[in-house]
This record gives sequence, C-alpha cells and structure tokens, in this order.
Amino acid sequence: MDLLLYIVLIFVAVALLVIFSTHRKHQLAHLQQKLNEKREEILNAVASFRSVLDSKYYISKAEYSDWHASWNYLRPLVQQYSQKDIETGFDDELKALESAFENGATLIKKKNEEYIQHELQKYQDFFDDVEVHPLTESQRRAIITDEKHNLVVAGAGTGKTSTIIGKAAYLLEKKLAKSNEILLISFAREVRKELKNRVYKLKHRPRELEAKTFHSLGLKIINSVEGKVPSVSELSRDKLKLRKAIQGFIDKRNENREFLDKLNRYFAFHRTPYKSEFNFKSKGEYIDFLRNNQVRSLNGDLVKSLEECEIANFLYMNEIDYEYERDYEVDLSSKWRRQYKPDFYLPEYHIYIEHFGVDRNNNTASFIDRKEYIAEMNWKRQAHHKNQTTLIETYSWEKLEGILLEELKSKLASEGVEFNPIPPEQMFDRLNGLGLVHPFVGLLATFLNLFKSSHKSTRELLEQSRELPDRRRYEAFLEIFSEIYHDYEESLGEEIDFDDMINRAEKYVTEHSYSSEFKYILVDEFQDISYSRFRLLKALVDCNPSAKLFCVGDDWQAIYRFNGGDISIMTDFEDHFEPSENLILDKTFRFDNKLCDFSTKFILKNPNQIKKQLTSYVESADPPVTLLWTETDEDACMHAVLKRIESSEEEGAHVFVIGRYNHQEPANLSQLREKFPKLRIEYSTAHSSKGKEADYVIVIGLTSQRFAFPSQIQDDPVLDLVLAKKEQIPNAEERRLFYVAVTRAKKHVYLIADKNDPSTFVCEIESSDYEVIVEGSRGDGTVLCPKCKTGVIVLRQGEYGKFHSCNNYPYCEYKPHVCPQCGVGFLHENPDPDEFAMYYICSNRSCSFKGTKCPHCEDGYLVLRRGRYSKFFGCSNYPACRYTRSISK
Repeated sequence: MDLLLYIVLIFVAVALLVIFSTHRKHQLAHLQQKLNEKREEILNAVASFRSVLDSKYYISKAEYSDWHASWNYLRPLVQQYSQKDIETGFDDELKALESAFENGATLIKKKNEEYIQHELQKYQDFFDDVEVHPLTESQRRAIITDEKHNLVVAGAGTGKTSTIIGKAAYLLEKKLAKSNEILLISFAREVRKELKNRVYKLKHRPRELEAKTFHSLGLKIINSVEGKVPSVSELSRDKLKLRKAIQGFIDKRNENREFLDKLNRYFAFHRTPYKSEFNFKSKGEYIDFLRNNQVRSLNGDLVKSLEECEIANFLYMNEIDYEYERDYEVDLSSKWRRQYKPDFYLPEYHIYIEHFGVDRNNNTASFIDRKEYIAEMNWKRQAHHKNQTTLIETYSWEKLEGILLEELKSKLASEGVEFNPIPPEQMFDRLNGLGLVHPFVGLLATFLNLFKSSHKSTRELLEQSRELPDRRRYEAFLEIFSEIYHDYEESLGEEIDFDDMINRAEKYVTEHSYSSEFKYILVDEFQDISYSRFRLLKALVDCNPSAKLFCVGDDWQAIYRFNGGDISIMTDFEDHFEPSENLILDKTFRFDNKLCDFSTKFILKNPNQIKKQLTSYVESADPPVTLLWTETDEDACMHAVLKRIESSEEEGAHVFVIGRYNHQEPANLSQLREKFPKLRIEYSTAHSSKGKEADYVIVIGLTSQRFAFPSQIQDDPVLDLVLAKKEQIPNAEERRLFYVAVTRAKKHVYLIADKNDPSTFVCEIESSDYEVIVEGSRGDGTVLCPKCKTGVIVLRQGEYGKFHSCNNYPYCEYKPHVCPQCGVGFLHENPDPDEFAMYYICSNRSCSFKGTKCPHCEDGYLVLRRGRYSKFFGCSNYPACRYTRSISK
C-alpha cells in the first residue's frame, strides 16, 4: 500500500511539473508576443528618453514627468520582462527603458550637473561682469538651474536682487527668452524702481524688460482684456481716506437703531476677545492675556477679568451707578490682610457684587489654589453676614453657560434695582466720546482689505467662526462688517480697489480671457507673497505650458503677515508649485561670520524656518553684538555708543537706530546729528529697515512693555479669519523682525536694554550661549515673580515712597519682603538649586543676607527668636504662621 501511494505521488508531481512547464512556456510566449506587439512603442519610448537626456539645455523635472506620464503604461510590461528569462530582438532597448523608469531622475540629475559645470565655465566672464560685483557660485548655479518652478532661498545680504537681475540677463544672453517674454515682479514700488535701475545698467544688453508690482501687472492684464485702464479708487491708495469713509458709513446709520444696537453691544460685551480663566495653564499666562488686551470697562476701570468687564458694562449701559473695588464700609484690614475691596459697590442701593471664578462644583482654574480660594469666598460671605450688608454673587459658570447677565439682572431686580437702558443713539455718542469708535474703524479697514484678498465670503467666515471658542464675538463683528462692506462696495461704483485689481486679473487669466506671453516670471521678495497674489502667479504659470517661475526670497525675513503675507506659501513651495527645485544662497556680503552665527542661532529657535547655515566672506574673531544694560536713560546710553563709534571710525560711518515703532524715534535725534557730525545717523523702524544696511545698528526699546521689542500688542483675533494660519511658536514674526533689525549691520550691533524691565529677547541672548559682549548687569527686574511666574519684580514709586512689586500689577499684587538687613533690597529665592535647603537672599548685591525659607508657609523665612526657656527659629510671618524649629536641627 505504501509503495502504491509513493508511485501515485511521483505521478502527480511529474504531471504538475509538466503542467507548470507548459503554463510557463505559454506565459513566456504570451509575454514575447506582447513585447513584439509593443516593439515600436518601446523603441519610441527609449528614443524619446534619450532625446530628453541628450538635451543641450537644463532638463527640468517637468520634462521627465511628461515623458513618464506618456510611456508609463509600458512599465508593467518592462517589469515582467526583467523578471523572466526571455530573449527578444531588442533586449538592449528594453533594458534601457527599464533603467529610464527606475533611474531616470538620477540620470537626469547627473546630466544637469554636467550642464551646470559646462555653463559655469562657458559664461564665467559673463557672470563676473553682469553686476557690479562678480556673482557667487551659488548665485550662478541658481541662475543656470532652469526647473519649471524654482525657489531660491536667500539669506540676509546674500544678493537676492543681483540673482534676479543675473537670471534675466542670462536668459537674454542665451536667447532662452526675448525681453518681452520675461516679467520681473516685486511687491513694492521702491523695489520695482531698484529693479528697473539695475536692469538699465546692464552692459550691452536689451533694457526693455518689464519690471512690475503685482498691482501694475493687474492693471496691464485688465487693460488688455477690457481695452481700457480701470479707475482705481482713492480709498485703495489712501488709508486715511478709507478710514474716513468707513466712519462715514457708520455715521450715516446713526438713526438706524438696530445697527446702533449691534454696534453698542459689540463694544460693551465683545470688544475684547473672551477667554475664560479655565482655559489658561498658569496665572502668568492669564495675566499676559489681560495685559495684552488692556481690559477696561466703558467706565474706564482697568478690571481684573473679562467677566468683571462684562458686569461693569452691563451696569454702565443700564445707568446703574457703581464703584469698582471700593474699600468695604467696615475696616477689616489687619497685619496679615489688606482692607477688603468687593468687586462692585452700588452706592444708590447699598449693594455689593462679588464675582467668583468657580464652576458649578466650586472648582477653580488650575493655577488657583482651590482650598484657599473657597476659604476666601466663605470669609467674604461671613463678613457681609456679620455686618448686615447686601451681597449679590455671580460666577464664572454663568458666563460659560451664557446666562451671566440674565442671572445678574434677575438678582438685581429682586433687590429693587431699577434699569434705565441708555438709548442706542446716546450710547453710541458716549462710545464715540470715549474714543472707542476710532480704533474699531481701523480694525474694519484692515479686515476689509484682508477679506477681499482672502477669496472668502462672509457666509464662509461665519461657518468658520462657529468652530471657534469665542464664536459670539465673531458673529457680532461679522454682522457689523457685512453692512459696512455693502456700503463700501456701493461707494466704489465703477472704480476698483487694489484687491479687485488682483482678483479680476486672476479671473481673466484663469478663464483664458488673457493670453500670457511670459516664458519666465521672476519674483523678488517671495516670502512676502499673499494668497491672492499667489493665485494670480499660479494662474500665469499654468496658462502657458512653456512658462517657468523663478522666485527669490528669505523666509527668515517674512514680516508682513499683518498685511496678508503667508509664509507657508514659501516654506511649502513644492506643495504649491510642483515639480520644483529649491536652491540656497547662504554666503553673505554684508556682515562677518560672527554675526552670521549669532543671527542664525537666534532665528532657528523657531524650528519651522527653512534651515540654512549662513557663512560670510569676512572672518572675525570679535563678538558681533554688544548688550548694554541701562537703568532708565536710554538716550544717555545711545550718546555713549555714538561717541564710541565716532572715535573708532573715519568720517561718513552710517548708523541705524532701529526701534519697533515710529513713535520711539529719539526726540534728540537732530541734536545727536549735530553732536556727531562725522556720523550719518538715521532712525528707522524694524519694518522699514528691511532691504537697507548700515555700518552700525543700535536697537532700542528692548523692554517688556506693549510698545517694545518683541511687541506685546496682539492682532485682534477676528483678523485670523482672513489672515494666514497663525504660527504656534510664540513671537514667531517678532523674532523674524528682530532678525531683520540686527542683520542690517555690516560691522557691529548694539542692543540697549532696560535692566529693570528687560525684553524676553535680550534675556534669551544674555542667558543662552550667544557670543556677545555684555556691559553692565541686569537689575532687580530680572527676578521672576513667584506668584504669577511671568512678571518680574520692579521698583515702584508709591504714595509713601519706593517699594518693590510685580510688574504685572494690578493683575498680580505680589509684593516681596523688604530685606531686614539692609532695608534696600527685597528677598527672593536663592537661584542655586544645589543647596540642601532653600534660602531667601537679598536682591541688593552688596548685602549678605541669607535666610532659610519657611517650609510651612513658603513665604516667610526663619528668624532667631528667644523663648521662655531657650532660643529657637520661628517664621518671620508669625503669628500668621506659627512654624518653629529648635536650633539643634
């Protein structure tokens, strides 16, 4: 039986082998037949690839992509051939086609490198001569590279404009395009003027190149389609006239009670973006939010929460007289507690209102000690009960549930309070008188321009806002804006504005009403591009199959988000323009290697910037930046710096004094020019300094205040509906702006910083591993507040003399202990973490005080006391804290 089974198995195996062999022969025969059928197409595909590879010009990825798309249907057949043992009469061609599919991009890259090397040699004299200075190898390689879409990432001072001019001249020299087929685009008239001047100076080459701003390009396109130049509204040219027009649109509705009611309610309850305390991780973060938004009631009170502001404005609009944080009528102060100040007092009704920041379960925000807060709530209730005063309570949970004002009205009514709502017209007049309407008009004007550029409708924005936490505010704003926008569009009549110009031009190009003759579009300062300009640019490239795009920019200098700039269009270039090639200009002509290292390290603290390591033609061993700590006299410090520069320089040295805002221009600038006639001294804001350079740069305004560097003024969140997506890195654009400021210097940078209220940037520069010269030292203002964690302790002048407190006052009321030894400095924690015990030390560096921190209350320090039987250590906060410790411990 076993033998029979064995024979059967052998028979089956042989049969299967025969079947498999027959099937394989059929497969190979079938494959050979298909290959023979496609022989001509295979030969054509190979010839076509060789034709691409043998090109005498730069081979773009687009050419390979087109070839690949045309012949890709042959790839499965070629892959089958490579896996089978089969012979054809055209095996070499099949192997060549397989290589083209698998290694084509590598072969083309190698061929392009050979082409670049050939061009570098052939046009060496041209590149040496085309601009005032010979172009660098990186510039030459960028110019020769001729991809469908090219992005040249250029560092500060690396010759962006020279590269643009060199590219245009090279195209003409090689006859790759005629002068009317090359378009130079800039973002500003000043840059356009410089481009035109530089083109004019080209040696022995045509000068009829078109250099245009996006707006003048839009006019040209519209004119060619409509047969006439459109009339551009003055409202588009003059920001002041636009604001006056919007003010007029509002004023003409002063009898429209419905509109005025919307406006009044917006100012009363939505003027400041709302964020609950429960949304913040720390007290300091919450205080920063309040400081940045300057939360004031309509009555002018600087209040401590947005919910308190809403209550205050409700009382104001209903003509209920109140006093904010007035001393309680009974003196409850003691050595350990300041006098009680309820949130609101209604003198006409003898009613107090306290707003408690708790949810329905009496939970507090994460950064607030719940136990301590609840105890304080109960103490306040008991104080009112004991003294028989009326207390009305409101809660954060009422605001979160949208019933705060409704509940407040009900509670006030039950106590006999009368409501006298101010008529909408009178309320608006009061708002106007308070100066609130003027900045709102500015917000509407900014939003209007960005709205038109965004290609969104108000309906889309409303949908978008419904997903946001403060949606009622967005809805209230958009209701007002839609009516103003209607009036604005009506006022234009037959005229257009700049946004219409770009949008209409893009529409004509996309619809093929306009036929573009441009083979090469060269864009300068590409990092500043907005979404609407991007759409026009892409339409121009896409409408002409032979068109190529060449963009030069520096994402490290992208500082115009507030004006519609979208940095992501550059950082994600390959996603928007495919296929593309990215090149880098990383050798600066302007400053030395040390400033390269300093500025690169500073800007790359933002990991989202395109990484490049700037190098320089100038080598130096000296630190590139001097950080000068000053008390309060910034002018005197500037005077000393200018004196130092003058003593080390020949006549004519150029000095830029750079601040964050126009109003920071030194009042004595003209006197400084008279005092230092050898120097050419100019003031510039960081924004307006872009594109310029000087021998020396002095950066001022380096404090932590709102109008400082970095600026603490936040754009209104409604603008985020029509602006590019906000970056998650704190101060991302301010960091780039500071980078722009310091990289204007050819020789040295001086940073003048307030020692008692320093900017976060200079604190970073001093404390991190930057190579800088530091003169002077940071003052007391560098000690972080232990309560809010973001403020610093500063010296203040009060009614009874000088004292130290947190600079976040009144939002943070922390006051440190005065040093018991010197009476001048204040006590703060010892910064040395290696100590076994925590100590308090004196901020006065000439004072040697050192006191062990009380482990019980963590606010006091241990002092030697004498008891009935012996000496012992007790807390300085006794009797509020009764901690003691024997001397033996």
